This record gives sequence, structure tokens and C-alpha cells, in this order.
Amino acid sequence: MSDNVSRRTPPWSVRPRARTWRCGPAPAEVRGFHAALPGYSPTPLTELPSLA
Repeated sequence: MSDNVSRRTPPWSVRPRARTWRCGPAPAEVRGFHAALPGYSPTPLTELPSLA
């Protein structure tokens, strides 16, 4: 790969602080609405470090 190609600006945005950003919890009304839907169940989270 030439030096010019390796120094290009990536096609995505880089924001170092994004890694630590967290949103607040959903309001109780929102959680209640989704929990009341037929067939609702929480989605389990799975770590996939090989894809990170």
C-alpha cells in the first residue's frame, strides 16, 4: 500500500469520547409499553470482542 493511501482520512467519524458515552435509562412508561407487547422478552447482551 502506498503512503498516500494509508494517510487518507477514514470514511467514518472518529470521536474518542464516544467510547465512554452512555445514555440515561429509558423512562418507566417506555419500558412498560415494550414489556406489555405480546411476546416481549429482554434481549440478552453478548460480548463479541473478536468483532470489535
